[in-house]
Amino acid sequence: MIGSIILRHDPVLKWERYLKTLVPLGDRGPCEMYFSAYRAEDRAEGGLYSLSFQVAARENLLKELYENALGRMVEAWGYGLEPDFEGRVVEVVFNLPPDRFTISLDLMTNKTWMRADIDDDGVVERTTTIENTDSQARYGISEAVLGGGEVQGLAVGDQAIQAYIDLRAFAKPAADFGGGQGAPYVELFCRGYIHTLDMRTYNQTAVTGTQSLSSEVADIIGSVGQFIDSVETEPNTTSVSRENDADRKAKDILFDMASLGDQDAHRFLLQGAGRSCTNAIGRRVLLKQAAPVTVP
Repeated sequence: MIGSIILRHDPVLKWERYLKTLVPLGDRGPCEMYFSAYRAEDRAEGGLYSLSFQVAARENLLKELYENALGRMVEAWGYGLEPDFEGRVVEVVFNLPPDRFTISLDLMTNKTWMRADIDDDGVVERTTTIENTDSQARYGISEAVLGGGEVQGLAVGDQAIQAYIDLRAFAKPAADFGGGQGAPYVELFCRGYIHTLDMRTYNQTAVTGTQSLSSEVADIIGSVGQFIDSVETEPNTTSVSRENDADRKAKDILFDMASLGDQDAHRFLLQGAGRSCTNAIGRRVLLKQAAPVTVP
């Protein structure tokens, strides 16, 4: 049983103070906001993965939540202070009959470049990296790489990138007129912090050669894990390349490396983990050996 859900301000960017506590629908307590339809997912590969729930409250409080919940930290606690989920809000849906409104971080991008042949030499180059620092200060860095084929010069590629980032630097609400029904409520969709590694690409060409898988995992997360507070790795001496130059998302690289296992063919997993009542450190990523497969 989940006893409470806490919505907090972003613990990394800290662009404003924010705190709301929700209790289960039906509880009789001094609370103005109640949750129901709680659905959390915890995966062997990925750890604390996703969470969704609905919020019931007065209409003015629901409107405030729809406007301000995106990007907030979410903690779900069971009775007896047992942690069940830790992550951030990535999508908010407001059911306000007869209509329905949605706002999401999924398409938000605030750092972008293009891979294209800009000088007609048959070689693909990167264009200028264009950023929106106001968006980064609120939601963190979220990168996208566009494929441009062949464009007529750097200026042409840059103007396309600027138009793209101007459209996507901040989340845009979408309306489904006539799509709402029943009583008003807000539904929040959340993901564990391991998904923030999907916001960043990882390129590194300054250092070549190889190193152990455990060390490479720590290096990648240390470089682009803006929202990850700590990395805990079990020893894995599998040799992997230190050089990456393919504009791949960090989470994809990390999951692929973990799937290599170790020198004894043990399966390894990458997991996101939160904090507990006895562990004040949250937003953790674990690289750990999976439990052995039992064959009947």
